[in-house]
Amino acid sequence: MINGGANDIGSKRNQTNKVLVKMTQFMHKHNNSNIIVINIAHRYNMDRNSVTNLEIQAVNRKLNKMAKVFNHVAIVETELKRKYFTQHNMHLNKSGKEWLSKLISTQKCRVVNSNNRAVPVIALNWKDESADKQNTVNF
Repeated sequence: MINGGANDIGSKRNQTNKVLVKMTQFMHKHNNSNIIVINIAHRYNMDRNSVTNLEIQAVNRKLNKMAKVFNHVAIVETELKRKYFTQHNMHLNKSGKEWLSKLISTQKCRVVNSNNRAVPVIALNWKDESADKQNTVNF
C-alpha cells in the first residue's frame, strides 16, 4: 500500500512529475505484487482553488490513469470531508483515521476476492513458529 501526503505538492512542479515517474517505475518493478495507492487528500488549510489543491486534483487524475494501465494496482479514492481533519486542517483526526482504515480494509478485501485476475493468488504454506520455539532449548 502506498500513501503520501500533500506537503510538497504545488511547491515545485518538477517534484510532482518526479513522484509520478517514480510511482510508474515502482509499479513496473513490482508487477508480481498487488499495490494499493491512496490518492492525495484535499488540503483544507488552503483555498479550494489554490495552486496546491489544483495540483492535488491533477496528480490524483494521473494516478487514476496509471492504475488503469496496471492490473495489479488499485486506487483508494479518499475524498475526505473536513470533519475528518484536525483543527489545523492538515492531518487526519481519530475519526478520519478510522474512516480511512475502513476504506483500506475494504479495498484489500476486493483485491483478495477479485475474480478477474490474470494470475491466480498463490497460497503460502503456514509455518507455526510457536511449535518450533517449544522444541528449541536455549543455553
